[in-house]
Amino acid sequence: MRVAILSAEAVPYSKTGGLGDVAGALPKALCRVGVDAVLITPLYLQTSGEYLSHLLIDDLWLNWGGHDFRAKVFYSEANGSPTFLIDAPEFFHRSSIYGFREDYERFAFFNHAALVLLTRIGAPPDIVHLNDWHCGFAAVEIASRRNRGDDYWRRTKTVFSIHNLAYQGAFGTEELWKLGFGSEFERNAFQFDGAASALKAGLAVSDKLSTVSRRYSYETQTAENGYGLDWLLRQRSEKFIGITNGVD
Repeated sequence: MRVAILSAEAVPYSKTGGLGDVAGALPKALCRVGVDAVLITPLYLQTSGEYLSHLLIDDLWLNWGGHDFRAKVFYSEANGSPTFLIDAPEFFHRSSIYGFREDYERFAFFNHAALVLLTRIGAPPDIVHLNDWHCGFAAVEIASRRNRGDDYWRRTKTVFSIHNLAYQGAFGTEELWKLGFGSEFERNAFQFDGAASALKAGLAVSDKLSTVSRRYSYETQTAENGYGLDWLLRQRSEKFIGITNGVD
C-alpha cells in the first residue's frame, strides 16, 4: 500500500504543537509495518539544514492562481521515513510558521505543490492522509480531479484527520477563484457560515475522517464542542473514527 501524508508541520523539521509530533512519527510507524509511506511538508525558514539530505528537484514548476511558480524539493529521512520538503521562500520563509493573514493562501499553495510533486515522483498513492485545515485544499483538489476523470487520481482515497477542530482556516469566498477553486462543487465544499473554510472542505469531501481519540470524535459531534461543524460530523459519522494518538 502506498500512502502519502501531508502536514503543515512535522518533527524534526518543524513543530508548534501536537500535530508536528504525530505527523513526524506516523510515517515512520507505517514504514515499520511494511507500508510504502512518504511525508510531504513545507521547508520553513526555521527548518534546520542538518535534517536535509539533498536537493531532489530544482524545478517543480507550478501554474497556480494564474501565475507560474518555481519550487524546489529537498529529500530527507531524518524522521525515519522518506520525506519531501517543498521549498518556496515567498510562502514559507517567514518569521514564524503560522500567524499571517494570508496563511490560507500559503497552505493552498503547499497542497497544490504536494499533489503536483506526487504526480512527478511515481505511481499514484492509494491513500492521501491530510491533517487539519491546512490540508483541506488537497482534499477538494483530489475530489475534483476524480470527478473530472483524472486517470492519476481516480483510485486514490483521502483520509482527513482533525487534530484541533477550533482552527478552521477561514477566509473570504472571493479568494476561491484565486486559489483555483471555481466550480460549483468546489465552492460548495468550502462554503461555511458566510465565508470559506478549508477545514469544512476537508471534512465535506474526504473519503474517511479521523481524529485523535474516540472520545474526541464523540465530543466534536455535539453542539458544545463542534465549533459549528457538529452537524457535518454527525452527517458523516459512518465515515468518522477516533484513533488514539500513541507514543512512538
